[in-house]
Amino acid sequence: MLKEYEILEPYLEEMFYGDLITNPVLVLFLDLIKKIDNFKLEFTNKVSNGITHPARLNLVFSQELISKYKECMKFLYNVNLLRGIKLDLEKALSLIEGADFNKLKLINLGLDLHQNQSKSRVKVWFEFFNSPNLIFDALTAQGYNTEILNLITNEDILLGIDFFFDGRYNLKIHFRYQDYQTNKIVQAKLANYFCQRVLNVMSKSRGFYISFRQEDFKKFLYFPFDHGVHSFVNDLELSNLNPDTMRFHEYNPHGIGLYYDDILSKSVSEYNLYYYINNMEK
Repeated sequence: MLKEYEILEPYLEEMFYGDLITNPVLVLFLDLIKKIDNFKLEFTNKVSNGITHPARLNLVFSQELISKYKECMKFLYNVNLLRGIKLDLEKALSLIEGADFNKLKLINLGLDLHQNQSKSRVKVWFEFFNSPNLIFDALTAQGYNTEILNLITNEDILLGIDFFFDGRYNLKIHFRYQDYQTNKIVQAKLANYFCQRVLNVMSKSRGFYISFRQEDFKKFLYFPFDHGVHSFVNDLELSNLNPDTMRFHEYNPHGIGLYYDDILSKSVSEYNLYYYINNMEK
């Protein structure tokens, strides 16, 4: 909607610096923002070795999902028509063709732009509940090990597909845990794979995600800041993170994604911060 675009507009040149602001994919994305409704506008800031990569923006849909799915597909096909861009849509999207869309809970459409166009991507995430067949198909496509199988505690899946502008694509599988506080079986399973500091944060969380990097199954965790940024950083003893520098203008992030190995070392070198541009917490 125009209202959301007007909220976002003052930050655009900061998010998409240099000639990224005129990138035709961003232009298509902003046009989509202006014409649709019922979504959360999410800004993502990736920090790697102290360097920020802010040119990342998402639309999060939880209503009217069938019509929003059609809008997302239309956007992807329009991106694919742009000169110099090749998205492998057919092969990547074939994974969800057999999914039951009556069990679709959420769609997240986003873009991540770089000066080097081959590193740029558009991405789409689908969250399904009670979908064991989709979990099996996704794990078969991505690959898995015994640890991943042991950490599956329900039949819900958040499946992400990265479409790089040079034709590559990448799958990302996240498993959600909403019942950790009350489910002793889940607690026992996760206790075999995570340190006590992480288990303590899990015990306070209303819901978190566990994922694995495709090439080496390195564990990646997403936590909402249920009890504030300072509490999270203190509980995990992450001394090199300064909560006061995580604000985006007057806004606080609503969540963080980071690698488990970094948590073990108590020195986080790479993490993602997530902010809602509309309906944000100040």
